[in-house]
Amino acid sequence: MCNYQELTVFTPVISVVVAAMALGVAWKNLRGLKRSQILQAQMNLISLENEVRKNHIQYKVIIEEYSNATIQNISSLANKKTNAFEIYISSADKLAALINADYLHNQFPGRDWKKEYHDIFQKVKKYHQGEDAIIQGKEFMVRNIDATLKKWAIN
Repeated sequence: MCNYQELTVFTPVISVVVAAMALGVAWKNLRGLKRSQILQAQMNLISLENEVRKNHIQYKVIIEEYSNATIQNISSLANKKTNAFEIYISSADKLAALINADYLHNQFPGRDWKKEYHDIFQKVKKYHQGEDAIIQGKEFMVRNIDATLKKWAIN
């Protein structure tokens, strides 16, 4: 039978062993959480990138329709063209904002964002500058793209 003094000697040792086991379980769970966050960030990036490409295609289709417009449908197509332009530019600017986020760079160290996205953002800027529609706040629509391109020009 154990006496009280023997129990008090082993209690701190048992506490340390239990704490170490809990730390090991927590560490394993945190690694799994980190992998999950990286996967979610990659999926968000892919989703937004696909949205930009889809919106670009829709904008180009509307431009084609607009260039062949008749007097009867020019007003309707002008509205569709402006809406498609806004959606395309907005989605590309959101992509630039995501790429500018520090956490994305921390999750994907060494990834060459400029090489992957520079041409896409340059194309968006070209469309933005070439659009002649009067849109309130048009100059602010590419705020994140401008910041990204400026940042890349410095580096």
